[in-house]
Amino acid sequence: KVGMIHPIESYWLTFGPNEQTAAARTQMNTRFENATKWMLSGLIDFDFICESLLPEQCATASAPLQVGEMAYDAIVVPACDTLRSTTLERLEAFVAAGGQLIFMGKAPRYCDALPSERGRLLWEKSTHIDFDAQALMEQLQPLRLGDIRRPNGSRTDDLIYQMRQDGDDRWLFLAHNRQSSNPDISRPFDLKLTLDGVYQVEEYDTQTGEIRPLAVTHRGGKTLFDKTLYINDSLLVRLTH
Repeated sequence: KVGMIHPIESYWLTFGPNEQTAAARTQMNTRFENATKWMLSGLIDFDFICESLLPEQCATASAPLQVGEMAYDAIVVPACDTLRSTTLERLEAFVAAGGQLIFMGKAPRYCDALPSERGRLLWEKSTHIDFDAQALMEQLQPLRLGDIRRPNGSRTDDLIYQMRQDGDDRWLFLAHNRQSSNPDISRPFDLKLTLDGVYQVEEYDTQTGEIRPLAVTHRGGKTLFDKTLYINDSLLVRLTH
C-alpha cells in the first residue's frame, strides 16, 4: 500500500493566497494532479495523506507507517516546498525504521512556515527522483497489483482498477479512464494481464450476468491471462485460490 502526502495544504499555511505565489500554487496543483493520474493509471493502490490529520491518525511512526486503519509500505511526497514539523517527525521515524520514502523533485525548503534544513536532510536520506511518471513507476514496481501490457510489450496507461478482498477471494475491476475520440468507432484493445499470486479467474459479465472461467497460466507465483476489451468495456473478475 502506498500513501501520498498532499503538498498543497501546508503550502497555503506557509505562504497564503497572494499574487506572488499564484504561479507556484498553480504549478504545484498541476504536478499533484499529474502524480495522481500516474498512480491511478499505473495500477498503484494508494491513499492521500492529510498533514493536518496525521498527528491524530499516526501517534507513533514506524515502518510500515500506520495511519488510522491503513499501513503504508511506501510514502510519496510530490514536488513539495514545505512540510509541517509533525509530518517530518513521522517521516523521519518511518525512514529510520526502513520505510521507503520517495521525494519527487527538489527537497522541501520550509518547515512550519520557516526556512529549514530539516526537509533537505530527510530528502538526502530518502529516495529522490525527477518529477517523471516512468521514474515513479520504477520505484513503486514491487507494490503494483501486477502488470497489464499490450501485445507489443508496452504498459497500458489508460486503465484504472479497484481490487477488493472478499474473505479468501479477491475481486478485480478494470475500466478505461479515457473517452474515445470517436464514440461511434470502438476498436479492440488486446491486453496481457499478470497478477501477483496464484488464482483461478472467473469473469462476471456485467451486461449479461453470465459467469465464465477464463483460461490462465501460472508462472513463478503469478497468474497470467489475456483479455480483449473495447473502449466502452469494463472487466470484473473473481480471483480464487
